[in-house]
Amino acid sequence: MTDHHIDPRPDLVDDAAEWTALLSTQYVRDAADPFGLYGVLHGFRCEGARLVLDRGRLRIEAGELAEEYPALRSVYLVPRRIELSQLLETVTDRLNGRTAA
Repeated sequence: MTDHHIDPRPDLVDDAAEWTALLSTQYVRDAADPFGLYGVLHGFRCEGARLVLDRGRLRIEAGELAEEYPALRSVYLVPRRIELSQLLETVTDRLNGRTAA
């Protein structure tokens, strides 16, 4: 596994497994696309975004991006909400052992 698949914030241990699963899944899908979702998610995590389990589903939270998060979310995540929602569902299932890795 390359460094691209690893959580870029080793200091944030509570959700490191979730971020590693999320980034590695999306890396396979679109890492070659400079405007793809992988780069967006990697950037959010580098800046301290968190993943939380909410009602059985993973959700991205602001984390260290508290002030900037609403604007960044509107620009980078909301336009990709369908793809992101599907990715979060896939990763949630994978982490819960419901699909093959």
